[in-house]
Amino acid sequence: MGSIPTTRPLILIVLVEISKTENASMTENQKHPKEWCVETKASNQKEIFKLRTKELAFSLYRLASFFLLGIGPYFAINLDHPIKSIFWLSLPIGSIAFYIFVRKHQNVKDSIYFLSNTNNAIDLTLQSLSDNQFTPVSHQSKDSPIYPDAEHWKLTEQETDDLDFYSEGASLFGKINRTYSTKGRQILSGLLSAPLLNKNPIDERAKAYANLEKNPAFLHLMAGNAKDFSNLQEQFLNLKLALNSEINLRGSGLSKFSLGYTFLPLIFLVILLQGYIHQKYFVFLGLIILANIIFTKIIEKRVFPLLKPWLSISSLLNYSELFLQKATAIEYTHEPLKSLAAKSKILIEDSNLPALKSSVSLIRLRYSGVIHMIVDTLFFWDIRVMCHLEKVLKNQSSFENLEEIIGEWEAHISMALQNYVNFDGTYAEILDKKEFSIIDGTHPLLPANAVIGNSIQLQPSDRAWVISGSNMSGKSTFLRMVGINSLFGQVGLKTYSKKTYMCPLRIMTDLRIRDNLYKNESYFLAEVKQLKRMIDLSTGEPVVLGIIDEPYRGTNSDERVAASLEVLRFLLSSGGFFLTATHDKEVTQLVGEINDVSNHHFQETLNDKDISFDYLIRDGIATTRNAIKVLEQEGYPAEIIQRAEALLEKNNKNAREF
Repeated sequence: MGSIPTTRPLILIVLVEISKTENASMTENQKHPKEWCVETKASNQKEIFKLRTKELAFSLYRLASFFLLGIGPYFAINLDHPIKSIFWLSLPIGSIAFYIFVRKHQNVKDSIYFLSNTNNAIDLTLQSLSDNQFTPVSHQSKDSPIYPDAEHWKLTEQETDDLDFYSEGASLFGKINRTYSTKGRQILSGLLSAPLLNKNPIDERAKAYANLEKNPAFLHLMAGNAKDFSNLQEQFLNLKLALNSEINLRGSGLSKFSLGYTFLPLIFLVILLQGYIHQKYFVFLGLIILANIIFTKIIEKRVFPLLKPWLSISSLLNYSELFLQKATAIEYTHEPLKSLAAKSKILIEDSNLPALKSSVSLIRLRYSGVIHMIVDTLFFWDIRVMCHLEKVLKNQSSFENLEEIIGEWEAHISMALQNYVNFDGTYAEILDKKEFSIIDGTHPLLPANAVIGNSIQLQPSDRAWVISGSNMSGKSTFLRMVGINSLFGQVGLKTYSKKTYMCPLRIMTDLRIRDNLYKNESYFLAEVKQLKRMIDLSTGEPVVLGIIDEPYRGTNSDERVAASLEVLRFLLSSGGFFLTATHDKEVTQLVGEINDVSNHHFQETLNDKDISFDYLIRDGIATTRNAIKVLEQEGYPAEIIQRAEALLEKNNKNAREF
């Protein structure tokens, strides 16, 4: 990582001005994200080239002004000319010029830094828009999720595993994640795994993201320049240590020295002035300096441990202030961003963060070596800084949430960018009545050029689907598509569908069961426990959306069918919405026994050479099977194929399974 910018460069001001309101940067004729990204990246690269030219120029100007500081006095001393004294003007002029050019040079460097980071964020967006596998910032969150305050339904590890939240390679979290801080990942994980359960909070969050989505310049500026927080994690920890160090004069036992650090410097100054008038006073001056040295050594062992944690957080405070200034430069009218912006403004506009920055910058005088030693000896610098810091920390609570506030911005920016990338997606319409429908829904982790849209409609008169079909026909993908889009609709994300209508749902799944050696659980026992949870929670409000893929597939076929039939009968009678995929024809016959349940299926086309699938869901029960055909295509010996077909015909399995 290069040096972290600590100023507010010109290019940042320009970019924020472009983004002054949530709706400013885009109109209804919004460009496709790929087109916008390509154009903006090219424009930024041109700007970076211009800035590098300026950087070189200011670097030369800075060098020239520094040279002026030396050459002026040289001529003033050595030139034998009446006007030689005028060369002494080079000192103030050179100093002012050097300061100006150093600042301008740093501003230009910072502008290049911000634009380069913004282009990095644009590159990630272009990757996610391609049909190739997207390389995420991080595909998983290693820490526990931090959940939102609004009423929500927490997905369990079962649901997050079933819906590929943190899978290696293609994962929902990896697709959406643009966070770099630990808190950012935790909060994003919480936002994604906690579907909201009330219409108003869902609509508010969706509107907040919809407004941000129209402002891609702001989104990419923020996402790109959050990356430095990955290198500031240790400083966040140091900030917590510093806040817990309890800067307190009484607690440190230093209050009894208050007269000393108050009056000794004054006595020193009085004697210094007297020394210029009467040199005999310089003897007393030496005594005062000696007293100061002794006093400084006495208190140093108590002061330095209290100040030490603050020495390493200067970069964090500077960059956090800059990041929050950017985040709050536009107006927010919907929750949760409206409240988040208000919290951020309290931190940066009520002099809390600026005052703390000022105190920390004073502490950093310790790095100046001899200068610090002189200033501290004569004026008790460290203890005065400590007093100043103690006053600032009366507002300590406002600093304790800094990391979480930064993380919230990162997480919400990630969510809004996901909606921007999902250009053709739609926000779910949240209904007050019990209904759930998806029109032409697709799976977000499949390449856009390889997806097939499917629809579903669940309502009180048709609230459960039994889905049959042979292997690889699309059943599991369909179930995950429904689960993911129902989740996206409740967390403020665009769904991957032409339109989704839904009431708030409690999402539960049983799609992918694994044994657990640590818990001494078999595959079958793990599935038994998950379905028991679904049974226990199947009634009540909000409505359950239960998604099951071949229940009890971990046991023998006779018991599997018997258990599946009765569990499904119980669930389907509970009033919730359910989808279940099956290979058992007995399960499809439930449709005739229970009201409001319908059969649907996927099918394939078989010929001598291969099997083809259209991945479209149809009404009715599946009538084909393909397991032995797949073995044949994979080159199994003909003897195995022939005997398997003969055994199948003998046992009349065709009457029982697909």
